[in-house]
Amino acid sequence: MKVGRLAKWTAVAIPAVLAMTALVAYIQASRFPRFYAPAFLDASQRDRAAKDFFNRKILAEFGNAAQANEPFDWSINEDEINRYLASIDEIASSAPSVKPGELTRQMVRAGLADPSVALRNGKLTLMARSSEYHKIISADLALLLTDGGMLEVHLGQVRTGRLPLPDSVIRDRVAEVRASLLAGDSEHEPTDLGGVSSREVGPALRNVLAAIDAEPIRPELTWRLNNKRVRIAAIEIADGTLRLNFVPIPRH
Repeated sequence: MKVGRLAKWTAVAIPAVLAMTALVAYIQASRFPRFYAPAFLDASQRDRAAKDFFNRKILAEFGNAAQANEPFDWSINEDEINRYLASIDEIASSAPSVKPGELTRQMVRAGLADPSVALRNGKLTLMARSSEYHKIISADLALLLTDGGMLEVHLGQVRTGRLPLPDSVIRDRVAEVRASLLAGDSEHEPTDLGGVSSREVGPALRNVLAAIDAEPIRPELTWRLNNKRVRIAAIEIADGTLRLNFVPIPRH
């Protein structure tokens, strides 16, 4: 009788435990990440954010410092990045090869919307809302400089809501995205971040994403106004801010 009662209890308990586990997982997957805070801007606000990106962050803060032939620091915080992400079509529209609204359409085709970034504890966390599942997908990235001065981009934990996803699934997906980003590029020569102008913002971002858990890239940028080159010498991510230290690259 004891064995029979134990069998009946087990037959009831196991499905109940599985159901509770599934419920907890669903709740965790449905919760918003702690620092998810996309910017929602109207048309005039997006235009102002795009102008601010180029006139202040690129031309004034980066450009003026890059021309001085001395080491300099450049920083950007979460709020700024999220406003620029909300204005990505306006920022990209200055490049003649980009069709109006094309970047948003690409995100829609990928089933994503409302992108956001968090900068905490040495990690850059990318987040977006899944249009299909109505949950927030997030991925942690670590940006590391090697002893040889190359930039490595490492993928950390990936989550749906606050529920970690299996590593094997993520690696396969990253490989697919990387192949798409690198289609038609050279397989052997290491790339760098590219130039600094409205036309190179997209390719520079693409190069960083394509380097996730792949070959490192040269953390070098060219200031297009006078072709001066600078290299990232230090990276710090903390307290909602990304800080980069640049040093000039001498001309030979």
